[in-house]
Amino acid sequence: MSLPGDGVQLEDHWIQCDRCNTWRRVPKEVADSLVDDAEWYCELNPNAQFAICSVPQELTNEEIDQEAAEAEEEQQNLPKLPAVWQLIQGNYYSHRKRKQQDEDDIMVCHCPPPWRGGDGCGPNCINRMLCIECTEDFCPCENQCNNQMFTKKQYAKLAVRRAGAKGFGLYAEEDVAAGQFLIEYIGEVLEEEEYIRRKQYYIQTGQRHYYFMNIGNGEVIDACRKGNHARFINHSCEPNCETQKWMVRGELAIGLYTLRKIKAGERTSSSSSS
Repeated sequence: MSLPGDGVQLEDHWIQCDRCNTWRRVPKEVADSLVDDAEWYCELNPNAQFAICSVPQELTNEEIDQEAAEAEEEQQNLPKLPAVWQLIQGNYYSHRKRKQQDEDDIMVCHCPPPWRGGDGCGPNCINRMLCIECTEDFCPCENQCNNQMFTKKQYAKLAVRRAGAKGFGLYAEEDVAAGQFLIEYIGEVLEEEEYIRRKQYYIQTGQRHYYFMNIGNGEVIDACRKGNHARFINHSCEPNCETQKWMVRGELAIGLYTLRKIKAGERTSSSSSS
């Protein structure tokens, strides 16, 4: 709902109409009052001049982005605020060290390798069916194993874009088949006590969006301060994606998988209960 550049405080925000996809300038308090799944239309605009879908957009998308850039430039002499979130490549464990996988605990599949007519740990791989990633040094398919999506970061092509009243969303940049791995949900792995403390802190400070994901064993992923682009997936009552928990190199991980085919340019979504 707001312009790119989360550290910039603008008097007005921009919201996209869910009917005509036109961007409308609205007061900050209007944007702040919208919940994640709320639909917004031009006729709800308090500015009557732009409260009809047939009225052209006040500024072009390029001019809107330029306006945000100029506002950010004006604040260069002000004390810099910390980044809203930090991009990280793997889960950060705030209360313990990452587990070191013991050789005796590694689950080894019995898939024939491609050079013996196998499919490289395809759908019938016992590890895949149990939501366990193969470990390259122990897999019979070696470096041709196809069951290492998390470790090798075999993500779909995704992009973060403005998503109307929801702020920003995660969009597919290519057609994605049903049942395909999209991306791992990455963030800070918290113990339950820290999770409760942070949740209370976010409530007290007026945090509108939460990025918690229960990983199990008394731990929760929080992608609010540190995470990857998976944090931008929107919630929906009719999601096109789901979360799956996998065992990856001895640690539980959360992956986003498609429930149906997703077309290029389509916004991804998941259920908060998935």
